[in-house]
Amino acid sequence: MQSLNLPSIPCWLQQVHGTTVLEASPGEASLDHESYPKADASYTHKPQIVCAVLTADCLPILLCNKQGTSVAAVHAGWRGLAAGVIEETLKKFTVSPDEILAWLGPAIGPQVFEVGPEVREQFMQMNAEAHLAFRPSPNPNRWLANIYFLAKQRLLKQGVNAIYGGENCTYSDTKQFYSYRREGEKTGRMASLIWLEHPSIERSKRLITVRKMTNLSRESIEQKYDLSASTLQAWETPKQGGLTQKGAKRIVEILEKEGIQCSTDWLLDGIGIGPQVIGADKSDSESALVSEILTFRTHNLDATDMVVKDDGMEPFYCIGDYVGGKQRQGDAIPTAIGKNCIVETSEGETLLRYLRSGSKPHHYTLLCLNAETTLTHSVLSDVELRSAAPVIWHRKKE
Repeated sequence: MQSLNLPSIPCWLQQVHGTTVLEASPGEASLDHESYPKADASYTHKPQIVCAVLTADCLPILLCNKQGTSVAAVHAGWRGLAAGVIEETLKKFTVSPDEILAWLGPAIGPQVFEVGPEVREQFMQMNAEAHLAFRPSPNPNRWLANIYFLAKQRLLKQGVNAIYGGENCTYSDTKQFYSYRREGEKTGRMASLIWLEHPSIERSKRLITVRKMTNLSRESIEQKYDLSASTLQAWETPKQGGLTQKGAKRIVEILEKEGIQCSTDWLLDGIGIGPQVIGADKSDSESALVSEILTFRTHNLDATDMVVKDDGMEPFYCIGDYVGGKQRQGDAIPTAIGKNCIVETSEGETLLRYLRSGSKPHHYTLLCLNAETTLTHSVLSDVELRSAAPVIWHRKKE
């Protein structure tokens, strides 16, 4: 766990396939499972409190609101799912359901999740449409259940529309996942974790992003603009609360001189449109965009940019948007894992995707974030890449 660099010990639960939801608090470094609180979901509105669930075929669900002020982790086995653990967890959020994002983690897939008729009946008693999640098994008087579909039905019924994930099978993928049905009691467990970072941490990330857009080191900024490199480092680390209001105004002034437009609201709180390279001619949007792209390339070594050409990353990146990043190649590609990236495959195809590690060395998984994408393949597994460039510049289509 130390290698994960978590902000606190996770709030481990003694999961009992029920509907109890508790407010998370920092856990204890104890291996005694019986000492954990009995519940199947936890939530928090406080930063640096880690909500956690353990699974090995059951469905882990991670929830957050779009404002980034509340998170929750849910253990959704079929019993808890049927009993309403999702609905009970959503009650802990103070925003409307359409402001909530849901991620469905790895669970047993619909090709192998065999259940009895009583399971199907229990779901159908709650929702007649649940029959769509079941199909007859080759074995008599048995059904194959789609736990992902059942969870999506419950979420959609409650008004949660932004649903992601749900493409893995813990039973079938022996290389990546543990499976209770495949291995029995001896199997391990996967941990799904979610927490809110301290506001100063998010501020430091935004500050690092805009400084990288200028292609200036802290020392270069000190020499050019008389802003102490040690002060800038303290803001970026962050130390003593991170970037201040006064500091944000100073950074905005520097960015403007470097040809980058940014607001203090975005630097401090992530509110509004992110940083943009200032175009030369605002009266001509096309020429301004060309100028903006050229300025981005000038300010960033190994720069790459593209026009978004599919709906795989909506609503974050839409068709016609422009994005840019700095290419990472070879052994540096793994440092881009967990980020939205412009990737170039070994076949020369350029895509905008969320980057994850693959099951083989030097291979990667490319994910769409749009659960409703029109693309045939929302997940590309074990792809060889020439380069990956985390997005640091984004210009929305006008």
